[in-house]
Amino acid sequence: PDEVLQYIRRKKSFEIAEDEKPEPLYEQLFQDYMRLLKEKGMVDMEDLIYLPLELMHKFPEVKQEAASIYRYIFVDEYQDTNEAQNRLLDAITTKDSYLCLVGDDDQAIYEWRGAQPHYIRDKAVSHEYTVLKLQKNFRSQQAIIDVANRIIQQNKDRVAKVIVAAN
Repeated sequence: PDEVLQYIRRKKSFEIAEDEKPEPLYEQLFQDYMRLLKEKGMVDMEDLIYLPLELMHKFPEVKQEAASIYRYIFVDEYQDTNEAQNRLLDAITTKDSYLCLVGDDDQAIYEWRGAQPHYIRDKAVSHEYTVLKLQKNFRSQQAIIDVANRIIQQNKDRVAKVIVAAN
């Protein structure tokens, strides 16, 4: 059961690669699960993003309408965005959207849950966005910040930043 539930979550979060061959039994159970949810008029947590994406894929006019409604978008903790969330953001934004993404790739902690911190890094280096680095820490003393900076600078594939203590 755990493997099947994991498969359902990964499928709805678009974490299964297109060239990955799913276990036929898992795929059948996924279809049965989706049919049962629909019959009962229910959704699960992943459906809150999965179903709108499916709808926008089938009906591009829905995507266009959503993009016209949601012109101002603010996303916090963007470093913890997964594939489904990133697809939804891309689906409802256009060149006319006002988008504010807040996050720190060095604070990504949910990769085990499908988060892809490279999304924030990719956008930060794309030159399509204005990047504002908030590098002043108001919680810790400089000695603590210095140790943290030395450790964090060991991270690979990161947006360069140096944190300083405010006091």
